[in-house]
Amino acid sequence: MEGYQQSVLVRMREIAPRAPLPLPAPYDDPPAHLVEEAGQWSIMQLPKIKDLAVILGDPVGGGPSRHRFALPLWPDFWLEHTSSEEQFPFEQRVTNTAQYVVDRRFVRRSGEPMRSSDDLRPWSVLRLEAEAFFGWEPTRTPNSYYHIVPFELDGRPMKAYFVYDLLVHVEESSDRGRKALETGFPSDRCGS
Repeated sequence: MEGYQQSVLVRMREIAPRAPLPLPAPYDDPPAHLVEEAGQWSIMQLPKIKDLAVILGDPVGGGPSRHRFALPLWPDFWLEHTSSEEQFPFEQRVTNTAQYVVDRRFVRRSGEPMRSSDDLRPWSVLRLEAEAFFGWEPTRTPNSYYHIVPFELDGRPMKAYFVYDLLVHVEESSDRGRKALETGFPSDRCGS
């Protein structure tokens, strides 16, 4: 499971190279075995839900093409994978269909949605919650993995960075440079 979590974090960094993603131990400086496990997940172009279930356990709810998995690193969220049973051009004809992962995003599992601007902390808010709280215009590309949302907070120009719909970084944007706001990963969310 740690290898899969590491592969998700690596992918998040690849998707959002401009957003700092400080990570908890051991993900900040992973040992060789964790890097190797993450690499095995990364080389899978289109993993299957059954491959994930072997490591992560059976998915819960979400619907026939949505499969939610609990990951210790994100206790308040499910990582929801959308699957497709389409046959891809590179796949040999097979008699039974497989559910390939074609999309993923975080959805709230527990905890309170955003209730004040003080709740706008990385790793604790979903894009849709922030949109609802601040009255932001809905994104024109809801299926994108990466969103940068400019907004104002107490008259200051800000930017919020979301990957897989989870807030990963907030910064003040100005002509003088960027000032990050609480970019750390909460220590109580590090998993084991």
